Amino acid sequence: MPAIKLKKATQEYLAEKEREKEAKAAASLAAAAPPPPVEPPAAPKAVKPKAKFLEAEVLFEKRKRTIPPAELRAGTWLDDNLEVKEGINVSLVALYDYYTETCVLEEGKVVDVPVFNRLVKDKFGKDYGVKEDSALKGLVKERKHSDKKPKVQAESLNLKMKDILEEIINEAKNPNKGLRFQTLKKNISVKYPALQLDMKPQKLLSALNRGLMYGHLELVRGTGKCGFYRLPGESTAEEDLQKETKEKEKKQKKKDKSDKENDGTAAEGEAAEEEEVPEKEHKSKKSKKRKRKSEESEAKEDGEAKEEESGEAPKKKAKKSKKSNKRKRPAKKRGGGGASMHSDPQSVSDTFSLAITYMSDPKDASVSKIKKYIADHYPDTNIEAKLKKALEKGVEKGMWEQVSGTGSTGKFRLLAEDFNPSEAKSMEDMVCQAIVACHEPKQASAGLIKKYIVEYHPEFGIDNKPHLYKGALKKACSNNKIRQLSGIGASGSFQLVESFCPSPAILAGDAEAEAEEAAAQGEDDTEEAYPEMYIVRKTKSGRGGIPVTVLTKQRKR
Repeated sequence: MPAIKLKKATQEYLAEKEREKEAKAAASLAAAAPPPPVEPPAAPKAVKPKAKFLEAEVLFEKRKRTIPPAELRAGTWLDDNLEVKEGINVSLVALYDYYTETCVLEEGKVVDVPVFNRLVKDKFGKDYGVKEDSALKGLVKERKHSDKKPKVQAESLNLKMKDILEEIINEAKNPNKGLRFQTLKKNISVKYPALQLDMKPQKLLSALNRGLMYGHLELVRGTGKCGFYRLPGESTAEEDLQKETKEKEKKQKKKDKSDKENDGTAAEGEAAEEEEVPEKEHKSKKSKKRKRKSEESEAKEDGEAKEEESGEAPKKKAKKSKKSNKRKRPAKKRGGGGASMHSDPQSVSDTFSLAITYMSDPKDASVSKIKKYIADHYPDTNIEAKLKKALEKGVEKGMWEQVSGTGSTGKFRLLAEDFNPSEAKSMEDMVCQAIVACHEPKQASAGLIKKYIVEYHPEFGIDNKPHLYKGALKKACSNNKIRQLSGIGASGSFQLVESFCPSPAILAGDAEAEAEEAAAQGEDDTEEAYPEMYIVRKTKSGRGGIPVTVLTKQRKR
């Protein structure tokens, strides 16, 4: 056995012997001592019952808020420096600056501005000033203040603009021609000056637009500040009443005349009317004299014509009056032969449809409309195979751009400025025609429309005769062909009322092709032939002046 292990074993043996000795000594001492008293067992702890919700303590007042030390310090600082003074107060901004300086010097916390202002208001109210013994005396200025007097408002400010407009228009007896914006503004500003419409005309304009939107007002003509407005309903103005009575009288006279003609008593009625109205008798005599003169001149012309045919020359040439020489020639009828409303217009208003179509901008059309147009007018083309490539090529060349959608879907906007509508050899030309014809809305300014007519229809001469152009615009608006969107008279912008999708022939201005299209669509069935008698104008040599019967056509409408 090694020496280390032997030493460890002897130590353990000796320690065990000592423990045995101590145990024996403790046992002997315990036997000699009296037994300890036996303690009774501890009673079990009482379990507290759980508190129910309804039996819990109820607070009838708010818990008291513990005020932060920073607020307490701010309150004491205010008490030391301020006091209540009537009619005087101090700038809170300057006061707060001095308060923050003192807090920084004393190394204390600073309260926020809203808390500081609340403390001042709670302690002193509106009237307060600096104490005489305060360190701020002379540093902070005290200022006087007076309570603001309430402004007296006019009774008209409580009225609604709708009621005011109704009152002003009713005072003017609600004329059919309407009241102009400037007239309304003037009348309202005179009667209710507190509204200050001279300074705020937009207030009146918004009220008028609101009335139009809800149907309380009607727009007779014009738009915005250039418009004429009236209330829906009948007019009580004297002019309108006179017009109504005149129209009723005319209708009644026509009705009486038709009844008398049916009864065969037209002659008796005319005699009675002549007796009743002497002024009309005078006019009727003049008209009868004119008729006699025209009949005599026609008889003379017939006699001269017969003498010329027989070979006998007339002895004297009678002087003809200017009125008898002027014979109205038959006007060209639309829809037949080579004449056409678009390609060969008879009036300025006939050019508006194509003028607005070409001059409107931007020109946007969907792919579905383009397909339909090409299929209707070019049925032999293979649209499905060529259209997609043509659209892509047009975008690359810059002829049009894609506004919405992707690929062969969505809308395309025409960018090409040079466009020949008479040539449609490729699919790109057909697409250009389709976008020009199908784009909506078709609207253009009056200047652009005039530019088109001057360039392509100089025969009307509207550049030198502006009244013709202005009258044509007015007539087209009254006939509901175009609508004026802005401006007044021959200014502003206009839009076509009905949808207009011109064919390639109409776009190219080919009158013959357009007439053939009209004939193919059956427009000739809606026409009726009637004989018209007119006298050929006599030449200087004496030829002519013979009545000729011509079969003309009249379109049914």
